[in-house]
Amino acid sequence: MRSPSTPPGTLNLELPDLSPVFAAFPQLRAPQAQRLQIGLINDSYLIQDQGQEYILQRINSSFSIGIQENILAVTKHLRQKGMQSLELSLTSEGKSYTVLENGERFRLMTRLPGISFNTVDSPTQAKHAAAYIACFHNALLDLEHEFLPTGIRLHDTPYHLAHLSEALPKHTQHPFYKEVHKISANIQERVSTWEDLSDLPLRVGHADLKFNNLLFRGASPEERLQVEALVDLDTLSPLPLYQEMGDAWRSWCNPNGESDGEVELDLDIFQASAQGYLDAVAFEIKPHEMRSLALGIERISLELAARFAADTLEESYFAWDTTRFQRAAEHNLRRAKRQLELHRQAVATRDQRLQFLSG
Repeated sequence: MRSPSTPPGTLNLELPDLSPVFAAFPQLRAPQAQRLQIGLINDSYLIQDQGQEYILQRINSSFSIGIQENILAVTKHLRQKGMQSLELSLTSEGKSYTVLENGERFRLMTRLPGISFNTVDSPTQAKHAAAYIACFHNALLDLEHEFLPTGIRLHDTPYHLAHLSEALPKHTQHPFYKEVHKISANIQERVSTWEDLSDLPLRVGHADLKFNNLLFRGASPEERLQVEALVDLDTLSPLPLYQEMGDAWRSWCNPNGESDGEVELDLDIFQASAQGYLDAVAFEIKPHEMRSLALGIERISLELAARFAADTLEESYFAWDTTRFQRAAEHNLRRAKRQLELHRQAVATRDQRLQFLSG
């Protein structure tokens, strides 16, 4: 996670030997590296060299290397449309990444100015952020690119539901088994009432629109409304719009996040962001797709509840808070319960949110 008011990153003196990585990128002459405490998956470093700043990342092995082609195509297209976007540096071999002898993959990219926020400040900020997302979608309408698989199962709801069902009989002795079993039964009951959304168009999207993946110009009240760019582009892909915006809204509209405070679906933020998006979007959203937008936050929150419930039994969440929870299962169970509560609130407010979307 990035700090809400300062540039991300802290110095860590125990750096790995990055000299083989530096040697692959010809523009680097005398690079100095600092480890950045951002993100949950890729290891990131701030590189300063000859007055220039870059971000170096070790690409997590979970990702297919095809994500690099997706990022190259999308970022080039965005810049051609006049939108600010990161630019991947090429190696001396003309590739957008380098592979070390141990198999680790690294990429180098320009560092974009701006700061990010973990939570939405106000409905007005949410409205401006959603308008930027609409412009992002608009810019990619005419992109001609065959997207390569990312290597991860993002927004694959059937997979996560099946994974939870498979995990339950394997972990009957887990101390949280009864609670997870109850959550699973609740999830399955709710999924059984879902409408069919299989025939919706696919839109090229970011696919991970947590609020801290937007860069804003600065920390002042005026600058907090000016989105500069989107970051963390590993998940770029065509997907239904309800998944794209549902994931955004489950992040933006729950100010207390996945682990802290009471769950609260903020309808003011939803309404403002829905208005900001719909006012700026350039393509037609037909009634069935518009209705799916109201259902998106319901589906994404329930998908995450299933994912975190399975993680509870498997103790597999890789970034649990060791200062607040004795084991990963405790953190995962809390996250599962909170996503289930967010889902309940989303279902209860569906009619209101449909009204917001219909104007």
